[in-house]
Amino acid sequence: MIDENGQPFPSYAAFCNAKLLEDNPSLKPYLEEALRKAYLKGVELAVGETDLPKRTFPVECPYS
Repeated sequence: MIDENGQPFPSYAAFCNAKLLEDNPSLKPYLEEALRKAYLKGVELAVGETDLPKRTFPVECPYS
């Protein structure tokens, strides 16, 4: 799948998210908070699955 700039999407999920935002631009203000919450949940899952200490992971999501 290709984005509007001719670049491939990294995953089908990324494509679906981009399409959702394109079709519903009013959701864009919620994206930052959703990413923050998802990252924090992902860290908790990673800590549980790997037994690595929480301090191993960045406090804030390194992706934007």
